[in-house]
Amino acid sequence: MMEETQLKLLSAARIAFSEQGYANTSMDEFTASVGLTRGALYHHFGSKKGLFAEVVKQIDAEIDVELLQISDEAENPWLGLYNRGKAYLEMVLDHEIQQILLIDAKSVLGSELTHIQMQCIESVEQLLCKGMMEGYIQKTNANALAVFINGALTEAAFWIANDEKPQARLPEAINCWTTLMNGLKVKN
Repeated sequence: MMEETQLKLLSAARIAFSEQGYANTSMDEFTASVGLTRGALYHHFGSKKGLFAEVVKQIDAEIDVELLQISDEAENPWLGLYNRGKAYLEMVLDHEIQQILLIDAKSVLGSELTHIQMQCIESVEQLLCKGMMEGYIQKTNANALAVFINGALTEAAFWIANDEKPQARLPEAINCWTTLMNGLKVKN
């Protein structure tokens, strides 16, 4: 019953945060929409911010699974990283990701996002190390390069999402991503 209540709250909150934004989401409205009370939210998540943090983690975990599958299915680590970055930029067009991860998360959670970013950096670093070992990616400090790549993709995502016509910015971002990644590729 407890897990069911948490899932109901997460599901309702995710829809509300996506459609209305964090600031405009009424806890009473979205809890009532699933037959629960504000007290249930406080009991399970501590606060609206605590619930929002769980929604962010849920979405991020879903993205991670998808991106990991993309890189795992690639012919080589360079292509895996390239496809992964391209897919991430394409995901930015999803309204839920734009609103929750790119508009609200930074202002609501601030430094709490550091843990999520570190997971992304570690995942990219592992792929870079593999690519360097196998001779697909130029050798350099993999940790520093993972930080650069994460930063570039994150800022590109904000750049796309904050435009009036994000769909128009996507090809430009992918073109720049391609140029950046080609610079990392070992030339045969």
